[in-house]
Amino acid sequence: FIYNSLRDLIQPIQLGGGDVRDDPNDISDLERSAGYAAFFIGILTCFIAWSLHFAETWIFFSRQMRTFLTSYNTLIAVVVATA
Repeated sequence: FIYNSLRDLIQPIQLGGGDVRDDPNDISDLERSAGYAAFFIGILTCFIAWSLHFAETWIFFSRQMRTFLTSYNTLIAVVVATA
């Protein structure tokens, strides 16, 4: 069950009526690489946002900087992960 769920998340979604595959398990290396890259970017974004969520407890930065990091953690995570 878990393997099939992850495979369905990684495989790209076919929105167009283009080439329809006979076997849904037959994906190209390019599609597989794109799926893994998207999965890695998602995990990286989640990790950065989760880390910045606790910036209020850090002692390294000023209070204003810590508040900024905590308030905009998702925006910062998306920008850093997709850069």
